[in-house]
Amino acid sequence: MKKIYQFVCLSLFLALVSCANNESNNDTDAKTNKLQVSVQIAQMEEIDIRQTYPSVLEANAINNLVPLVGERIDKINVNISDFVKKGQVLVEMNTLKYEQARLKNLQEKKSYERLMALEKEGAVTTQDMENAALAYEVDEKVLQELKKNTFLYAPMDGVISAKNFDEGDVFSGSMPLIRIEQINPLKLHINVSEAYYSLLSKKNNVSISLDAYAGRKFDAEISRIYPVVDASSHTVTVELKVPNKDYLIRPGMYAKVDVLFAKKKSLVVPDIAILKQQGSGRSYVYVLDANYRAMMRFVDLGGHQGDKIEILSGLKEGEKIVVEGQHSLKEGEEVELINKN
Repeated sequence: MKKIYQFVCLSLFLALVSCANNESNNDTDAKTNKLQVSVQIAQMEEIDIRQTYPSVLEANAINNLVPLVGERIDKINVNISDFVKKGQVLVEMNTLKYEQARLKNLQEKKSYERLMALEKEGAVTTQDMENAALAYEVDEKVLQELKKNTFLYAPMDGVISAKNFDEGDVFSGSMPLIRIEQINPLKLHINVSEAYYSLLSKKNNVSISLDAYAGRKFDAEISRIYPVVDASSHTVTVELKVPNKDYLIRPGMYAKVDVLFAKKKSLVVPDIAILKQQGSGRSYVYVLDANYRAMMRFVDLGGHQGDKIEILSGLKEGEKIVVEGQHSLKEGEEVELINKN
C-alpha cells in the first residue's frame, strides 16, 4: 500500500512539473511570435525648397539678314555652321549702284573742297557754299545706306544657322538671306508657380541637366523675372541664361531646370516608411507607442530629400517610425523592437 501511495505522489509531481514547463514554453512562444520591426526617429532637418521644370534651350538672340532691295547676290562669304564675329562681311550684293554712288560722292567731295578754297579768295558766295555742302552731305548719306545694303555685316557674334540663297541668285525677299544665332550664352524659359513667387530671385541657385549629357549638370542663372502672373495658369515666366563658352550645348535641346529657392527646417522620415492605404490611396506610417504597439498614422507629404521625405502634417518630432517590417503590421499589434534608435 505504501508503494502505491509513493507511486501516486511521484506521478502527481511529474504532472505538475510538465504543466509548469508547458506554461513556460507557451510564454516563450508568445514572446518569439511577436513581429520584429526596426524604427527610426522622426526628426527636424534642414531641407531644400527646390523644384524641377522642363524647358527647351533657345539661342540668346537671332538675326535675319535681309537687304532692303532685291539685287543679285555677288558673293556669300559664309556657310551653315560657320562661326562669325560682329562686323564681319557675310554677303556682298551687286555693287554697281554702290560704285556709282561712291564715284558721285567722291566727285561731290572734290567740288566741295574746291569751293572751300575759292571761298577763302572771296570768289564764291555763301549760298553756293551752303548748296555744295548740302549736296555733299546728302550724297554721303546715300552712299552709307547703299553700303549697308550692298555689304551685309554680322550684327553680333554667332553661328550661321540658315542660308537660303546662293551666289548669283536674285534676292526676292521671300525669306531671310542668312540667319545668325547667338549661342553663347543660350537662354531658356520656365513657368514658376505663384506659390514660389516670393522666393524668386536672380540669386537663386540654378542648374540644368540634358539628355544629351546624361549625369552632367550645367550652370545657369536667372536673368529676368517677368512682372505679370498669368491669370489662367497662375505661373510667372522666368528667363534664364546658360553660359556656353565651349559650345557643347545647342538650341533645341531638351533641358530639366533645377531651381533651389531656399532652405528650411522641416520634419522628415525615411521614404521607405511610407505606406499607401488601399482604396483611398492615403499615405500613412506606423508609429510605436510606449507599449510597443504599432499605431497607424495618416500623414501629408512634402517633397523628397534624397532617401527621405518631408512630412507636412500627421507626425511629431521624436516619434518612433517603423521602417522595417511595416508591411506586415496591423493596427494595435504589439511588436518586438530589433533596434533601439
